[in-house]
Amino acid sequence: MQNKYLCLVLAMLGPTLAWLSPNAASAFEDVNMGTTITVEGGHIVAHWATTGFDHYNIRWSANGGRETQVERDGDKTFVYLTPYQSGVVYSISVQGCEKNFASSSKCTSWEAASCGNPRSPCAGPIPLPIKSRGGLCLDVDAPNQHVNGARVQVWTCNGSDQQLWTINGGRIVSLAGKCLDANLAEIHNNGGKIQVWDCNNSAQQNWRQEGLELRNGGGKCLDVNAPMLHQDGGIVQLWDCNHTIQQSWSQPGLL
Repeated sequence: MQNKYLCLVLAMLGPTLAWLSPNAASAFEDVNMGTTITVEGGHIVAHWATTGFDHYNIRWSANGGRETQVERDGDKTFVYLTPYQSGVVYSISVQGCEKNFASSSKCTSWEAASCGNPRSPCAGPIPLPIKSRGGLCLDVDAPNQHVNGARVQVWTCNGSDQQLWTINGGRIVSLAGKCLDANLAEIHNNGGKIQVWDCNNSAQQNWRQEGLELRNGGGKCLDVNAPMLHQDGGIVQLWDCNHTIQQSWSQPGLL
């Protein structure tokens, strides 16, 4: 049996990861958003566990060739990657969309990093920026990015270390190794402080994606202070989840 290699890049809000499969019988374990790759009846199948969207757009390519794009209804969380090939690097991105009106949709970011090759696949997870719908990136105050309690804000996207995050297992981890954290005393309060802290698996460091929102273990959503949505240094806080633009986030892939 020929060896087969897969490089998967998932561009929804979640970790951008890649897997290497040395044989066609491999099945891959869930990671964060529940994405798995399996081989079923000679087909390569990409699965994802994220729900809450009206529909999904999926596109993929083999060895950087022509892209294939399909749409799946919200209750369909898998797609066949065809044609089945061995010794090939596949890049895939998934976009979740919510219907606003009959003729329009609001979707997560499309961008995905193309990466890896059959002998040297991507390592993962890859830290990436998290972008608000206001166009600014989630940012840790640079001089204090290694300090517990450091301020989290939005800032013009610039690719700096303090704007790179890994979303994995419900945690959002900065490149400095600190976790995105809601101040414990304010975890149930509107305006509750968002900071970075040593990762400790507490409720205040647990985040889950619901559509374009990030909901904390205390039930509040990650929110940019509305008047500061487009300002460098804009306050990032907790607030009642309300589906507003200041609570919409995406994690684009590397350019």
